[in-house]
Amino acid sequence: MEFKFCMNNTVPIEPEGVIMAGPLNRVRVLDLSQLLLGPFATMLLGDMGAEVIKVERPGIGDVSRLSGPIVRGVSAYFLSLNRGKKSITLDLTTARGAAILLELARKADILVENFSPGRMTRLGLNYEKVKNIIPVSYTLGIRLRSDRPL
Repeated sequence: MEFKFCMNNTVPIEPEGVIMAGPLNRVRVLDLSQLLLGPFATMLLGDMGAEVIKVERPGIGDVSRLSGPIVRGVSAYFLSLNRGKKSITLDLTTARGAAILLELARKADILVENFSPGRMTRLGLNYEKVKNIIPVSYTLGIRLRSDRPL
C-alpha cells in the first residue's frame, strides 16, 4: 500500500476498486435522533465505517425531511446529514414497534437519541434497560438546555 503525505498526516491510497474499511467497521449504530446534532454525530460515525440504522416515524420521518432546500422533491439538508445510513420506520408507541426497536438494540453497539427528557423511559428504553440489552453499550442522549443562552 502506498502512502502520501497530506498536512503532516499519512493517508493510505486505496488500489483502484478497493474500498478500505474504516476504524469503526463492524460497529452498528442505532440512530433515533433527528434534526441536526444526533444525525451529524451518527453521520461522522458512518463516515468512519460504522453501520448506521436510522429509525424514523411512519408517515413523517425525521422532521428535517421538510427542511429546504428541496431538490427534486427531497430535502438536501436531510440528505447531507443522513448519507450512507440505512433507514427503517417504526411506530415506537405500539407494542410491535417497541419490540422491533428492542431487537435492533440487541444487535447494536451504540444508541443515539435526542428525544425530550423522559421520552426514552416512556418508550421502555431507559439507560438501565439499554445497558442490559447492549453488552458494551454506549448511549448518547443529546439535549440542548433552553434555560441558558448558547
